[in-house]
Amino acid sequence: WRVTSAGTTMLRHPYAFGDVGNLEVLHELVPHSPSLPAVFPLGGSYFAFALWVAKRPAVEWLLTRFPEQIRDETTGWPHGVIALALFRHGYPDVLELVLDSGRFELEYYEPKRTSLALKMSCAVARVMLRLQRHPHAMFTTMSFSFGTALHMAAFRGNTYAVERLLERRADAASRRHQRRMTPLHVAALMGHDAVCARLLRAGAPDGARDDRGRTAATWASKRGHHELARLIASRGRPSVSV
Repeated sequence: WRVTSAGTTMLRHPYAFGDVGNLEVLHELVPHSPSLPAVFPLGGSYFAFALWVAKRPAVEWLLTRFPEQIRDETTGWPHGVIALALFRHGYPDVLELVLDSGRFELEYYEPKRTSLALKMSCAVARVMLRLQRHPHAMFTTMSFSFGTALHMAAFRGNTYAVERLLERRADAASRRHQRRMTPLHVAALMGHDAVCARLLRAGAPDGARDDRGRTAATWASKRGHHELARLIASRGRPSVSV
């Protein structure tokens, strides 16, 4: 099978759309590992595409058929499997599937597995955030979302996922993040009041500083969430239901 000019193959599409029937056929015609890189040079495996689209039948089929090949370290990205399940939609049924498997680490984040192209893309995204008045949302994603599963859930404002991860003792103070941020940092900069409230109740440190010495309150204020910034700085609790 050939790699196209876009850096993909015919295998990418059934993974991206969660098409179990075509996956079955293609695995017979073109035997391959779902941990192979799906896009060059950014990385990301075929299984990662199935997780991004978050179609449970495809994810469940892959986990069952390739139990030895699908691990946190073979996603092709610095994210682990649980974080990737939350990268886009974060559907509860897919999250429960990967959590209940008991095979993946809550705190997995391995920056050494970041490709050079992905590092450069993240660096460009940070520059564009500083230069543009209304930057594309992807620049924000590339700059702040890479970390543990709890970081990803907090960034997305996924209160259900945050609750489920905290129930399983995910570290609310973790700084395993591309910018040494805690989950509270990323929730605050995105203005997710309910997530911030839950993280604070779970013991998230409001005074933790990122790689540039900024606190969660600083980021909330910088991004225009001034009331949230005041509440975090005073260890208050946003007046919202969780």
